[in-house]
Amino acid sequence: MRKRLTQAGSLLISFVLFFSFFPGAVHADKGTPSPVGMTWADSQHVSFDWVEISTSTGLGTPPDKDTVYVVTLPFTFYYYNQPFTTLYISSNGLVTFHDYGGRSFPSNDNLSFTGGPDTLLAVFWDNLEVVANSNFNVYAKVEGTAPYRRFIVEFLGFRRDNNNLGPLTFQIVLFETTNLIKMQYLDVQEVGLGGRGGKATVGLKYRGKTTFKDSLLYSFNQNVLSDSLAILYYPVGTLSATAAITPASLPAGNNFQQFTYTITNLTSTADSLNRMGKADVVRLANFDPTTTMLVTSIQADGQSFFIKNENSVPTQPGFATWFYDSVKDSLYINFPSATVVDSVSITYLQTVSTVLATHTVNGHIFNRLHPGLAASVSASFTVTAASVARYSITPAVDTTTVAGTSLAFTLKAFDAFDNPAPNSASAVLRAQGSATASFAPNDTVSFGGGSSVGFTV
Repeated sequence: MRKRLTQAGSLLISFVLFFSFFPGAVHADKGTPSPVGMTWADSQHVSFDWVEISTSTGLGTPPDKDTVYVVTLPFTFYYYNQPFTTLYISSNGLVTFHDYGGRSFPSNDNLSFTGGPDTLLAVFWDNLEVVANSNFNVYAKVEGTAPYRRFIVEFLGFRRDNNNLGPLTFQIVLFETTNLIKMQYLDVQEVGLGGRGGKATVGLKYRGKTTFKDSLLYSFNQNVLSDSLAILYYPVGTLSATAAITPASLPAGNNFQQFTYTITNLTSTADSLNRMGKADVVRLANFDPTTTMLVTSIQADGQSFFIKNENSVPTQPGFATWFYDSVKDSLYINFPSATVVDSVSITYLQTVSTVLATHTVNGHIFNRLHPGLAASVSASFTVTAASVARYSITPAVDTTTVAGTSLAFTLKAFDAFDNPAPNSASAVLRAQGSATASFAPNDTVSFGGGSSVGFTV
């Protein structure tokens, strides 16, 4: 249930008429990447998945103003590849990983490096205060199961200082393992000065220990925020990876042969962000469109996922979907947004051809919002002969010859599909009707790993 402060009706109407024509209301659905490759996508591509945590104990004692709350993260979070375990939460709508001596930074800026904290996550950075109410407060809580937990910070019941604008409710979510950052806005659609982020900063900023620095704005003093808005921050860059398939060799004609296709060493040209999730779709081209591919197991970064056979995009960590596209003759695997950090393993069943050949399975792994930056991979396996099913001898017709001469013969082994079948068996030769016939090289010949052996009589 949303809670709003009431205002005089005539004043409310005049503000609505003014801000409905504010030009900053138009906003893109994806951001231009930062210098090192951080970018954002909002609710046109990202699900709004509000997690209400106000049933937990609040961090403050409202009314709070210019207050910093310190919490220990339940997992190590990597921000620009650097590990952090402590979060400093300012009542002015921002969080940071550094201790600035209790400074809460009430004055927002455009995330330049000329002022303000040098490392921060600006959710709704403005001069704010929490409204005095029974449950209005700052809340922090971990949700989910390792290794895909979420640490959530909720700002419930805030307003701009010396302004009746509010109450505003928004939250930031930090994701374990993928190190993604999500900002969500439950109730920010207030009209008036500073409404919908008109006096706030939204975005990310980071300065390293050396000269490295980066920042990414979603908005600065623009009326572009709205109720049920979600913003996901993730890396974008050209991907590369390697692939392998097991088994690498198998006999012909196996029905529902189990294959495991593994993609590893997934990296991005945005190398300062390689600790973050980078991909969420895998496509495997079918080497034999006359057969089907049935997925039995999916893993990402060594973790097994719950799977479902459908053409949809999962939103919850730990879930994946798969489907076969008969038009493109390809198997598709879908993960939640930017879930894959380093590796994917897909186990599936497929009937193997009866023809001896080496087959290559081509694949692509990419972020569904940036398919043109996919990593192309390939892995091969070889179909070999099945076990020996029959033998043949040539010439296979009766032959008459003069005593004292010799005849040459070839003994061949075949599998059930008439493929030459290499083996290590030995054949014992016997001549019927002649007591003086002899065999060369001797009367026991071995295939020796081949599919044929010759001898003379």
